[in-house]
Amino acid sequence: MKKRIIIGLLAAVMALQVPTAVLAGEAADSTSRLTIPLSIVEGEEAVDNMLFDEGISPLRKNNKGTAEIKGLQTGFEQAEELQAFKSALDYCLVWPYDEMANKKLWKGDSSRLAFNLYSRGNSTDQFIIRLYKGGNTSGEFMDDFSSFMPASEGFYVQNIRLNTPYFDAGTYTIEYWAMTHINGAYVETPDSRGNFQFQVVNDRIPLMGVALSETGKQMRIEQEIEVDLSLTPSDTTDDTMVTWTSSNENVAKAYEDYSTTHTGLIRAVGYGTADITATVAGHTATFTVAVSPKTDLDFPFTDIMIDDANWKYTNVKYVHSNGIMNGISSTTWFKPDAPLTRAMFATVLYRMAGSPATNYSARFSDVPAGQYYSQPIIWANDKQIVNGLGDGSYGVDRNITREQIARMLYEYARSSGKNVSQAQALNSFTDTAKVSPWATGYLQWATAVGLISGKPNGDGTYRLDPQGEATRAECAKMLTIFDQKY
Repeated sequence: MKKRIIIGLLAAVMALQVPTAVLAGEAADSTSRLTIPLSIVEGEEAVDNMLFDEGISPLRKNNKGTAEIKGLQTGFEQAEELQAFKSALDYCLVWPYDEMANKKLWKGDSSRLAFNLYSRGNSTDQFIIRLYKGGNTSGEFMDDFSSFMPASEGFYVQNIRLNTPYFDAGTYTIEYWAMTHINGAYVETPDSRGNFQFQVVNDRIPLMGVALSETGKQMRIEQEIEVDLSLTPSDTTDDTMVTWTSSNENVAKAYEDYSTTHTGLIRAVGYGTADITATVAGHTATFTVAVSPKTDLDFPFTDIMIDDANWKYTNVKYVHSNGIMNGISSTTWFKPDAPLTRAMFATVLYRMAGSPATNYSARFSDVPAGQYYSQPIIWANDKQIVNGLGDGSYGVDRNITREQIARMLYEYARSSGKNVSQAQALNSFTDTAKVSPWATGYLQWATAVGLISGKPNGDGTYRLDPQGEATRAECAKMLTIFDQKY
């Protein structure tokens, strides 16, 4: 039995102690949205009294005549209300993951069916799970997976392994319900009985990929969102249990929604950005959340924190709103820390110039016609803004360096008739020996006009880092300064 502690729902108000023998698998941080019959709660008034702000209610009514239990983050201080919630549940519960209904299982390997359990902490309570052959419970009885509830109060996952290689292909039915031990007698938990069908098939249907309903999201502190996962193909016979992870749990926490296996619950807990990843059978899908102290509906990128004190935000906002730079195609990512290629930078300058009409001609071995960078590179070469690498190629996929940017911006300003006479000595920088001979004049101009200010060494001195690759955010800053100055 795999223990899943519901962080913030029960763990915030008590420590769950479960005997080692009860557990199988690792404890995992989770939240849940569990749908339960209102008849097992102490009246609808008790539900109403526990409604809080949208997105943080541990118990709420929905439009189906049931209540929903929604988990909270670790340490969320709702202790009195959560104690009231616990006392409202007088019965133990069992219910299946929704992915189990009509699931296809392959005869070639053993398979898993997953159920949720809520234990009151009474080890005499029972969950009943029975297997029948055929499309209903009147078919041939095959097996009984019933057992006692864990001795500690909490939510759990019960995995049932089926030796499907010994099953005939066809339809099977699972029936389940809970038995609560009250005053020395067993009482069936009201409205807990249900059943579902699954299929055993001869041929494996492998999972080919996964996708998320979000590509990126701006969030506020304490906001929670749902993200749906889709499978290709949807009727795969592979195990489709999802693992949700966050690259930075100080910014956003990712949880599994217990009642809807292929939905993740993402909660913002701190400022910054985090990548949220869903993993299923070795396949992954990722999106980025940006948790910011302010909202900017005109700023589409979710991997940059929206904060006027954040230089990445202010400069990326400028170049994007002025049509100078775009994000990564078909996403809400800007990728501020990713490098920029020589082809991309030529395209940026071409866009700044108004995308003038240009006749393509083959000049570089790696610049064929019809690419997004084809006309920009030919235009930039016509204007003597760029040259090739000396081997017949332009180097479209090579990441651009800081000294190359200085040259290209200088030549772009010159070709536009701007004053480029400013110059500043470079001897205040500690790494002038690394400057390419052809780049000295360009860097003297770039430092004089403030495009390049140097990188701190940590001892009060600065370096040019002329051979260093410029990130997309650094390029955005240089382009912002350039555009505002010229």
